[in-house]
Amino acid sequence: MTDTLLHCRYLIPVLPENCVLENYSIAISNGAITDVLPRSEAQKKYADTPAVELEQHIVLPGLINAHGHAAMSLLRGYANDLNLMDWLNNHIWPTEAKWVSDAFVFDGTQLAIGEMIKSGTTCFSDMYFFPEAAARAANDSGIRCQLTFPIFSFPSNWGSGPEEYLTKGLALHDQFRGSERIKIAFGPHAPYTIDDDSLKKIVMLADELDANIQIHLHETAFEVESAVQETGLRPIERLRQLGALSPRTQCVHMTALNEDDIRTIREHGCQVVHCPESNLKLASGFALSIHCKKMASMSPSALTAQPAMMISIYLPNCAPLLCSPKRLPTMRRHSQRTPPFAWPRSTAREHWAWITSSAV
Repeated sequence: MTDTLLHCRYLIPVLPENCVLENYSIAISNGAITDVLPRSEAQKKYADTPAVELEQHIVLPGLINAHGHAAMSLLRGYANDLNLMDWLNNHIWPTEAKWVSDAFVFDGTQLAIGEMIKSGTTCFSDMYFFPEAAARAANDSGIRCQLTFPIFSFPSNWGSGPEEYLTKGLALHDQFRGSERIKIAFGPHAPYTIDDDSLKKIVMLADELDANIQIHLHETAFEVESAVQETGLRPIERLRQLGALSPRTQCVHMTALNEDDIRTIREHGCQVVHCPESNLKLASGFALSIHCKKMASMSPSALTAQPAMMISIYLPNCAPLLCSPKRLPTMRRHSQRTPPFAWPRSTAREHWAWITSSAV
């Protein structure tokens, strides 16, 4: 039985592109979308159903932020206008060593989630210390997420080294094994912060658990050049030799690529997470088209902070409207496209976001 109707002034599906439906309604039953039809028909078919009027709104599937460090919302604006390694080594990591804690991460993640929900993001992926705190914040809010627990070859406030990071991360994975909204994945920080043996172990565990691996990769030309000088291998080739590239591997940033890099990523079916604003800030370039499934992410959690960047956001694989010009649009619970990651299943209320048309 239908329990809620959304009367939408504008309804924007994912497929086909550039399709805007006017005066359509969404029927919801027990948290699932059951019908999408013109408002005039909905008012007759569901005459006794409580309705929500969205006369000045644009309704569309929620956005996905495929990479971020949510708790760092508390460090926003700190140590700007520096190159990546100076920013990390001389500013961010010392500050994190002093201040980052369970409470810091919980508060910062709550702030970021509030900003994401307000601006239409209903699912996000995060990589940061104390992921248990981020999980509590996400669980309390009702948002969907993939939390990738960080793994370094050196100690931090969250652990003494790879073994402790893995022990804590696997415990968190077990805790949320049955969750429909929160999924836990491996987060080796970057090729230059993780040793070969630890990365091999991560690959083995991810294979056993069918879990994703998200890693910063080719974030800057300096990273690539340094890797070649130290190991004789470009970072992507090193990961290939260690068996770390697969359809479960989410490669974040992906600038400074050559033809061999692109071919390797495509052949292994890896996912690419483009971070346009971060890459612009560092003047590190853009992720090139690799002809494989893409995702996108931004630095600020509130996407409306930089509307010009929204063009690069990957609209979600969750419950898009599939529209034919010859018939009324129909609603599918899942997209026919292969999802870029194993996002948690979610309800209709979590799928959709609406924004006031005056803000567009």
